[in-house]
Amino acid sequence: MGMMDSKHTQGPWVIEDPMGPESLWIVEAGKQTYEWRCIAMVCRDDDIEVSGPKISAREQNANARLIASAPAMAEALAEAPPPPVEATVDEARAWLLEYAVWYGRTARAALSTATGEAG
Repeated sequence: MGMMDSKHTQGPWVIEDPMGPESLWIVEAGKQTYEWRCIAMVCRDDDIEVSGPKISAREQNANARLIASAPAMAEALAEAPPPPVEATVDEARAWLLEYAVWYGRTARAALSTATGEAG
């Protein structure tokens, strides 16, 4: 299934804070505020009374980055070279090399975006 055939809201997605930093919204990039549709809302609870572990602002931002990067990660995975069903040793080696190149170029970049770390 190509990205144009997907059933999710098309990316890229970005993080916005229309109601303040306590509730981050994941919205479509490039849209005016009045055009936003809230794809996801990522909250924190470190400043309110809740029992159990709390979600800090740092964890909230990490969660929002991960969610916002979903379309790019899906696109990266769709570009992965398909593994051979049956292959000779040489064909398997060629696929492993192709996979390693794909991973080094595409998957690591997508993961870096998702985690907020330099690739």
